[in-house]
Amino acid sequence: MRDGVGGDVAETLPRTRHDEPLPAQADVAVVGGGAIGLCVAYELARHGRRVVVLEGQDWSTSTSSGNAGFIVPSHVIPVTTPGMVAQALKSLAGGRGPVTVRPSLKVAFVRWCAGFLRHCNDRSIQAAASALASLAESSASLYPRLLADEGIDCAFEPNGLLKIFGTARAFATARRDAEWEARFGVCNHVLGGDAAKQLEPSLREGVAGAVFYPNDAGLDPGLFLAGLAAALAKRGVLLASHTQVLAARVSAGTVESLATSRGNIRVDEVVLAAGARTPAVAALFGGQLPIQPAKGYSVTARRPRRGPSRRLLLGDEMVAVAPIGERLRLAGWFELGRFDDRLPANRLARIERSVRGRVHLDAVLEVEQRWAGFRPVTPDGVPIIGRAPALRNVTYAAGHAMLGITLAPATGRLVAQLVCGAQTDVDAAPFSPARFG
Repeated sequence: MRDGVGGDVAETLPRTRHDEPLPAQADVAVVGGGAIGLCVAYELARHGRRVVVLEGQDWSTSTSSGNAGFIVPSHVIPVTTPGMVAQALKSLAGGRGPVTVRPSLKVAFVRWCAGFLRHCNDRSIQAAASALASLAESSASLYPRLLADEGIDCAFEPNGLLKIFGTARAFATARRDAEWEARFGVCNHVLGGDAAKQLEPSLREGVAGAVFYPNDAGLDPGLFLAGLAAALAKRGVLLASHTQVLAARVSAGTVESLATSRGNIRVDEVVLAAGARTPAVAALFGGQLPIQPAKGYSVTARRPRRGPSRRLLLGDEMVAVAPIGERLRLAGWFELGRFDDRLPANRLARIERSVRGRVHLDAVLEVEQRWAGFRPVTPDGVPIIGRAPALRNVTYAAGHAMLGITLAPATGRLVAQLVCGAQTDVDAAPFSPARFG
């Protein structure tokens, strides 16, 4: 799904020999090599487990690799909001907003939509926010320690996020959201348009206002994955790319072995952390997960001479603007119901136009990479982390939507604690797969 030069993603991510045989046995097989899967493998290795990571594709196609790299403990409001529903209905009526729905009559899609609508209420949203806040706070505290302990240089910058709004109506909603977020421990500062421009001089005139989140941070996701992969290799973890799980041998509610495109492997434990592809893998085990892929896009260019100095989020356009080292990445869109590799030129152009409408940029961007990936979204906006209801030795770690990078370290630690029977740092109950019946 890359185009042009390919950027830092292809150059920095881990590589393995495709013909290298898998070990005959592993304590834990982690299926999925994105940020969640690698953080799970890291924490399990720290617990002394022999781990193999099975990634069905090339590492450079991981959804973690091409996103904005935001670490946003501020994002406690789940996707199950009336505003998201309104955007979806607008797209069904022919609108051209940042949310797009491609209707499908597939049973899984219809059930997911019904579940999503059931959770668009204050009670569910508050429960989701509480769960997300606890996991995000844990993750934010783990990041500096993880990067320091393993010497991972990934352009980590803990200098906040500025969320900007172009209309008075959108800004009024943002002010209410900021008050609501503060109830869950989110530190934020509401700024008028002039104050926002002082904080980020690249903003155009006419910005109605902004909310600044000083505790947010960001990094280069490609470099983060590469550094984490190197740390895993030092701990003896095998990273096996282009390794598809084809079948599972299950006996008496226990997965005994996995059949893969590179041979069979006996396992004591299995963790499914394959992002939007997790439901397809779970189906091989007889499991069903209510996760739908939400496609997003990014454009990565050389850092322009004129442009933002800090991470921005266009709140009314749902577009992330991320200066990452010598590059600038623009990322956005939320497209439900389409699971393909297409890179529509109109989507990418719309993202760039949205940014230019709010931020001064060079007249022409020197594009290095065009990319698409799939965010795994649950009906209630909360990740699924926990033991599979019908299988003793299978644990799920998926459904993080747009918060995969944000929640990865805490998810890894929570999964390792569950697998190893240790006391968990956060309450695991809100993330349990059993909540979907």
